[in-house]
Amino acid sequence: MRLLASLALVLLLAVSPGARAETAPRGAAATTPDPRALAEAQRFIELGGGERAFVAAATSAFRAAAASRGVDLTGEQWTRVRRVLEAHFVDAAHAFTAEMVQFYATHYRLDDMTAANTYYDTPEGRRYVAAAMDLAMPLVGHLVSGGRLALPELREAALLPSDRYEAAQRLARLMVGRLSEVQILQLQRLGYGADEQIDYYSRGLADALTLEELEAAVAWAASDSSQRLEGPSLEREQAIEVAALHVQGAIDLEALRRDVQDAMQDHHT
Repeated sequence: MRLLASLALVLLLAVSPGARAETAPRGAAATTPDPRALAEAQRFIELGGGERAFVAAATSAFRAAAASRGVDLTGEQWTRVRRVLEAHFVDAAHAFTAEMVQFYATHYRLDDMTAANTYYDTPEGRRYVAAAMDLAMPLVGHLVSGGRLALPELREAALLPSDRYEAAQRLARLMVGRLSEVQILQLQRLGYGADEQIDYYSRGLADALTLEELEAAVAWAASDSSQRLEGPSLEREQAIEVAALHVQGAIDLEALRRDVQDAMQDHHT
């Protein structure tokens, strides 16, 4: 379960702001973060979904794990189970994001975070984040469940406006190009290589976003600040894993199992 949740987080964060970073030289990191860096890091994470993203990734991993074991939840069962999971993951989500704020504030360039926040806090930036998350979450569930959870039905490329599809392709290539070698290998082993991801995100984003929103996302993703801030980073991946381990103590696993089992029963009205 822990590995599934970690994978869900990595895949989800790969397409959201605050996900990846080229770290500053170790000597540049201060023991006590600059208040301005803390503020920008906090805003950076919030714009990328913050605690909601953590909870969404964890609940998606749970459902995928259940599906991979042949446990098919009805719509009503999943609604009840999701509410239980969300309630139990609140404290863990808060602890996780707080730890990552500290990491970002001490490792990331302030000017790059400020530039990212300027884009992600626009209507176009918020629309891109929402669309990317809506595509990433089903993909996580589909892959981790071994294909038992279906992907959304996307229109074929030929049925999409050509200008939007071309812009979405550029954006998808930038997104997938930022995955680390480890992430690429993980996805390949799950049967979803770079070409499949580019096709999936190209069609999904072209259908979800306007041409103006796509071009704004491409412009940001191709910028120097984005390249520095959101490129592959082993140190960031390790920080996520460590933070995920640290917050396990915030979850009462026995109570979680009991409440989930109760939610799966059909005696609820």
